[in-house]
Amino acid sequence: MKIYNILFAVACVTYKHVLSAETPVHDSMYSVNITIPRTCMAGYELVNSTCQACVPGMFNPSPGARCMVCANGFWSNASNSTSCVYCGPSERSILPRNDETTCHCMAGFGGVTLSIYDERSYCIACDRGFFSTGALPGDGSVAQREICEKCPLATSTTQNQSKLASDCVPDNPNTEIMASIVPIKPI
Repeated sequence: MKIYNILFAVACVTYKHVLSAETPVHDSMYSVNITIPRTCMAGYELVNSTCQACVPGMFNPSPGARCMVCANGFWSNASNSTSCVYCGPSERSILPRNDETTCHCMAGFGGVTLSIYDERSYCIACDRGFFSTGALPGDGSVAQREICEKCPLATSTTQNQSKLASDCVPDNPNTEIMASIVPIKPI
């Protein structure tokens, strides 16, 4: 009967938020010292025998696990995060992924604000005749989202969501050939 009491006490101790390195378990007839590894709750990790909060840009979903960097396309601006926030469709995030401004449109997409009441911009596919490399303009703030750049004069892309300036081709390839063949008459 005494063994069951000790096992029950150990089981109860292991589910506490943070355990000390040595947890004595006492019984009226027995005294047992059991060493239980320290465990931190979700959102924290064990660093030098101390539970420390995950820093912004990182998260820990499980007790006893290590903090991890938010995946590409996600961010977290809080300490002790247990999850990360999704940037949005057609968006990627850059390190340190510690706030929404680290979310940017993927190549082939440009940022637009849908209304004057919505400060957030969204990534939409570049139309035919436009392209976006996904490069970050200016300081990379949400106000300066990637833009779909217009192809040079007399060129266009053959499809939506173009990613490179080299995707811009002459509107009508025969136009240049005909212009070089047809003689120009002086007036």
